[in-house]
Amino acid sequence: MYKEFFHLKEKPFSLNPDPEFLYLSKNHIRAQTMLEYGFHSQAGFTVITGDIGAGKTTLVNYLLAQEGEEVVIGMINNTHASFGNLMTWVLDAFDLEEPNPENAKKLRKFTEFVMDQYSDGKRVLLVIDEAQNLSEDTLEELRLISNINISTDVFLQLILIGQPELIEKLNNPRLTQFAQRIGVDFNL
Repeated sequence: MYKEFFHLKEKPFSLNPDPEFLYLSKNHIRAQTMLEYGFHSQAGFTVITGDIGAGKTTLVNYLLAQEGEEVVIGMINNTHASFGNLMTWVLDAFDLEEPNPENAKKLRKFTEFVMDQYSDGKRVLLVIDEAQNLSEDTLEELRLISNINISTDVFLQLILIGQPELIEKLNNPRLTQFAQRIGVDFNL
């Protein structure tokens, strides 16, 4: 109805995050700067938090749309525990298949993928949306996956997007090692 009234070509308001309609407020510009810094400085972990509807996912999608072919991006959107385990999500995010259900085999498959991309001059970026739903055990598993980055080069970068509850989780003493790997964090 408003589309016709205002002579709009398409709906500007949607439940789906669309970088075409991103409004860069002062706070969003700061968040964008932090995201770009984290990405280009090869921070292992970048964390963006904010309330529901703040534009976190839209902002990350905006940044990702500007990256070239030298970046291989995997996106995990559904982080509820009932949807499977982390390694299955990670492989699915990059369209990788490993028929063996053992996590060790899946991790080996993913590690080979990351190293192959690095050999081809590409970087691997894993984005996890709704990260506040991840359990402490899953966050610790994610930290262990990031051990791929054992040299001075960063083979795998991770962006976690979540609601403020994610910060509360990351402040848990049990996740101190995880928190120490966060290179950039910003709350919208």
